[in-house]
Amino acid sequence: MYERQSNFWPALAGMAIGAIGGAAAMFFLSPRSGRANRRLLARKMEEWGDYLESESEAIAERVYDIFGEVNESTTALFNDARRAWEIQIRKFERTLDKLDKKTYQDMVDDVMESLQIGKRYAEDDLSKMKRYLNSQWRKLAASME
Repeated sequence: MYERQSNFWPALAGMAIGAIGGAAAMFFLSPRSGRANRRLLARKMEEWGDYLESESEAIAERVYDIFGEVNESTTALFNDARRAWEIQIRKFERTLDKLDKKTYQDMVDDVMESLQIGKRYAEDDLSKMKRYLNSQWRKLAASME
């Protein structure tokens, strides 16, 4: 059966390689002293670690709010849904149409259809994800007013 491959990991690897290359160039071409560069690098690494930790905690909280538990399957479903939703949003943005409830529901249905391919996730978890996406319409509609 056809399985769609994600571009997430190759893109993440590319960004990491670019970041490392840029950091190395900054380090070696910087007008600062080696000691100042090491302090700056240590501070930036600590900030990056704090950011990753807070992002991880935020995702775990959202997954718990939706599914009532955080495990490998529910986290994977959330991340897959987020990627599929971002694709739908990019498609919609290109059309320059006005977002209404029916269009929003069609987008949710497309995301859910893409998540059901391969029967990778439990029906109960898919149902919870769909309820969550549908509940976001009210927030989005309110922000557009």
